[in-house]
Amino acid sequence: MHAFVINLEKSAERRAHMTKILSGCKGIDAEFVVAVDGRGMSEEEKMIVFDVEKSEKHYAKRILPGEIGCTLSHQKCYKKLAQDKDLEYALILEDDIMLKSDLDSATTLAERYVQTKKPVIVLLSGWFWYTSARSLEPGKKIAKVWNAYLTQSYVINKAAAQVLSEEKPFVRADDWRYIKRKGVKLLALVPHAVNQDWSGSLPSTLYAE
Repeated sequence: MHAFVINLEKSAERRAHMTKILSGCKGIDAEFVVAVDGRGMSEEEKMIVFDVEKSEKHYAKRILPGEIGCTLSHQKCYKKLAQDKDLEYALILEDDIMLKSDLDSATTLAERYVQTKKPVIVLLSGWFWYTSARSLEPGKKIAKVWNAYLTQSYVINKAAAQVLSEEKPFVRADDWRYIKRKGVKLLALVPHAVNQDWSGSLPSTLYAE
């Protein structure tokens, strides 16, 4: 499966971290996508590419530069997938992940659900709540997600990428309720396969605020 790995150009240590992780995943073809660093953008630059005013009305609070950068980085991945004639789905990874279980197996299971013309996303990470689930194989389930947080690992198909591609977004990348309201079916693997690295050894470069 093709993977878009979001990584700041200056974050060589994280790039090496992800290269090492993915070198052990035989079924993953990784492409690094240069992340957008919202912290380095002027207020004028932010206003051009992100609807700050609409976002702050929507959330009733100030949107952080890191949240803007994260959203725009995921938007780059959506557009790449939507415009690629050879890809029907892809794995999107942030560069601060740790594998909880085999990633190749997880993407193979997720692949069953994204091979459709309907917009679908399958979360491979945790931090989600679900309403129902059904068994796939011993010890594995696919769940219908009610809500979730974070965006470090998920499989998305072309239809969902087309729905979510926006020229001037106003919501955070992990506003999964908004994503569902746009018509994207949100699923998740239980148990999840990917964790975020909370150890502090590789501090977040997008959410440093």
